[in-house]
Amino acid sequence: MVLFQIGELDCTPFIVLNTYQVSSQPVYDEWTDGNGTVRRGVKRVKLQGSFSVKFFDQTDYTNFLSAIETNKTTGDYLEATAYDNKTKTTLQTDYYLDYEPKNVEPSIGWSFNEEIEITLTQR
Repeated sequence: MVLFQIGELDCTPFIVLNTYQVSSQPVYDEWTDGNGTVRRGVKRVKLQGSFSVKFFDQTDYTNFLSAIETNKTTGDYLEATAYDNKTKTTLQTDYYLDYEPKNVEPSIGWSFNEEIEITLTQR
């Protein structure tokens, strides 16, 4: 099963166990009616969440960063495939990917190398 894939790079083997928390979430229009009751209607459902990755060697880390840059568009989003924990399906579409890479090069391949947390939001 593929949890997250960018282009041809399957990132599933790099996802840290029990950190993949990505699922479909409703996006609401919310208003208060004349009686003061909060109402809301679902505008759409979008996939969002977070997970952490950890790399086995320098090549995996470089391939990951390269896949992001290669598949990124001018709108700063990228086409990727992500698994939805709620529906148990995968969705290939456009996502915003927020992450802050650490200087993991010195410790790649060691058990103490740093995890990188990724936040994923469907466009």
